[in-house]
Parts: sequence; C-alpha cells; structure tokens
Amino acid sequence: MLIVPVAMASALFSFFVAGMAIKARARPVVTGAEELIGARGEILADMEHEGWARIHSEQWRVRSSVPLTRGSAVRVRARHDLVLDVEPEKENDHV
Repeated sequence: MLIVPVAMASALFSFFVAGMAIKARARPVVTGAEELIGARGEILADMEHEGWARIHSEQWRVRSSVPLTRGSAVRVRARHDLVLDVEPEKENDHV
C-alpha cells in the first residue's frame, strides 16, 4: 500500500529534475569567458595597439591590430587571461 505512492512520487520528482536539467543546458551562456566573445564595447582612450575599453560595464585591457580612437565601438574576438582582443565594430553589426 505504501510502496506504490512512494515509487510514483519518486518517479515524478526524477522526471521534474531531469526536465529542469535539460532546460538549463539549452539556455545561452550568460557568464564567463565564453559570454565575452562577441560582446560589444567602447574604447575609453585613444590607443595604438593596447588600451582600455568598457565592456559589460567593466573596464578591460584590450588589444587591437588597428589604432582605435576614444568612443569607438568594438567587438570582442578572443580572450587571453585578462586581456581581450578586439576589432572595430562594423556598421551593420548594430542589430
């Protein structure tokens, strides 16, 4: 009499937890290094190859293969420890 209700409750709980786990895996990354790739930012001061940018309301040390001016919009290409590689953002990327 007690075994069937306990088994049913246990099975329902297991299905609920498995469903939540599957939904969590389908969500996009919102934190960490993976989330920074592709993020937009703004250059804080004129720079030749290295400088500072504001990305997600944080100041990051950035590197670029081209000189950038203050206020330029950039997009993150890669992360190397605490230095981000950036490139100028194209006009049609503002979507």
